Amino acid sequence: MIDKMIFLGSGSAFTMKNRQSNIILIDTENKKTLLIDAGTDIRHSLFKVGYSYSDINAIYISHAHADHAGGLEYLGFCSYFDPKCTSPKMFISGGLKSRLWNNTLSGGMQSIQGDIAEFSTYFDINTVPKNGSFIWQDTKFQLVQTVHIVNGFSFEHSYGLLFTINGITVFYTSDTQFAPNQLKDLYGWADIVF
Repeated sequence: MIDKMIFLGSGSAFTMKNRQSNIILIDTENKKTLLIDAGTDIRHSLFKVGYSYSDINAIYISHAHADHAGGLEYLGFCSYFDPKCTSPKMFISGGLKSRLWNNTLSGGMQSIQGDIAEFSTYFDINTVPKNGSFIWQDTKFQLVQTVHIVNGFSFEHSYGLLFTINGITVFYTSDTQFAPNQLKDLYGWADIVF
């Protein structure tokens, strides 16, 4: 059962003091961790709270911006080359999976001496369909598509999470525009909104 939540940072993608907005959910009894987003400074954020790549069992990525996904190269390489580690489970929206690999990660991670790597070389990929959810440590995490930015003439989405721990419903918006009219029902369902 999830019994601890550690905020590895908060605020801005460019902050030097508070680090990037990444979170660890912990099941202390079973020694399992779910990292929600993995920004470029994740190795420093983890170290600051006494964790490392080898402590991460599962990862959820909300969108492909570097402050939420830029640390995946570090996590992927470290767990791949460390014989004591297994590939972390990765939960990701099906629509985000190929964009994240093709546009963000493959340039640095595709080549391994003597082989060509794929996303699944480093992570145990679990894609979540549109309006879908995933289960981790007996907790259901519902993906919530939100508008992050307008990119030209289209929306760039982020995928927040709605989940309940110990009877408390949490809505983690990830990066979203302030849109109270579009999200008011979700705000009403949650006891806490981050």
